[in-house]
Amino acid sequence: MFRLKYYLFLIGFKKNSMLFSVSDPFSKATITADVKKKLSAKYNDYSFRIDQRRFGQITIVNVRIRLQKDHKSSVKLWYAYKETSSGIRSWDLI
Repeated sequence: MFRLKYYLFLIGFKKNSMLFSVSDPFSKATITADVKKKLSAKYNDYSFRIDQRRFGQITIVNVRIRLQKDHKSSVKLWYAYKETSSGIRSWDLI
C-alpha cells in the first residue's frame, strides 16, 4: 500500500496539492506539530502515531489515527514533505 501511494504521488495523483511553507527547521518535531495541527482540524478526540521514511529530498509520513470513541479501528493518512531552499513544502496524499 505504501509503494502504491508513493508512486501515485510521484506521477501526480495527489490530493490537496496546494503548497504551504512550514517556517521551523525541518525535523521530526516540526512534522509532528504540522500533522497535529492538520488532525485537530478534522478530529476532536484522537491519538496518533507517525511513521516517516525519507526518499532523497522527500519525506513520506504515514499517520495512524485512533479515535477515542472506537479504540478497535484506526484511520491511516499519508503526507509528503519536501525540503526546498525557500522552506518546507507539504502535500496531503490520496
